[in-house]
Amino acid sequence: MSLPSLSFLKEIPKKVLSRISSLPGLLRSKTAPDAEKPEENAPEREASPEDLLFEAPGEDLFGPQESSEEESSGASEEGEEKPFRDEKKRGVSSRRLLRMVLLVLCLLALLLGGVLSWKILQNLFQEPSGPSLRNLSRKQENLYCPLGFPLTGDLLLRELPGLGVSLEREEEGRYRGASDALEILLVSQDGRVAPLFIRIREKHVPLKWGLRVGTSLENLLDFFGSPTERSGDLLIYRDGWNNQVLYRISEDRIARVEYHYPRGLFLEK
Repeated sequence: MSLPSLSFLKEIPKKVLSRISSLPGLLRSKTAPDAEKPEENAPEREASPEDLLFEAPGEDLFGPQESSEEESSGASEEGEEKPFRDEKKRGVSSRRLLRMVLLVLCLLALLLGGVLSWKILQNLFQEPSGPSLRNLSRKQENLYCPLGFPLTGDLLLRELPGLGVSLEREEEGRYRGASDALEILLVSQDGRVAPLFIRIREKHVPLKWGLRVGTSLENLLDFFGSPTERSGDLLIYRDGWNNQVLYRISEDRIARVEYHYPRGLFLEK
């Protein structure tokens, strides 16, 4: 049996040098983007002993190792980034919820402010339904509180029975009451009661400032001054709402007192 020829061993140094010198070109060819691809249908060449001996070990030894290291590092980085992403999502959701809550609160505040502003403006510019009980003059107090109390609906209904007056319905929204001493006509409107007319006949009915039936004309003029209008034996004192009190004079004394409220006396407190 013949031994294989060992003549190729003489060529080992040359081949090593040639391999070393061809390494830069080999590296450039692998990194170059336009490197030519080997033909797919090219016949495979049988590996020679020299090729087996000098085959570049980096392709098999280090290639898979580097890829596995990259995969493991990528997996570890992905594992580290996942909790961070989850925490970031939770932070974004919390901020979004906080913004929505703040927006709802702002809308509620604007709505409440608008309602309050409307109420304030309505009270400022709304025309009052009647004279006010604040800062009354003597003449006004005599008109609005002639029986010793403000002529508001609740007080009238409560005090009239004590004056001997019982009310009867005269027509829709109107009530009349009378006694030997006085006569009164009331109107009911929007749930409020107000006087339209009051006539005082007897001097035992107490009136404001003591200006009852039987009081002298001199005392009346001293207290109220000149009347708004005078016609014969009739003296009239009137306010800006066209409410008026009439004093019928007989023998220089008050013979009768009448209070007229054409639109109803709806007092503002």
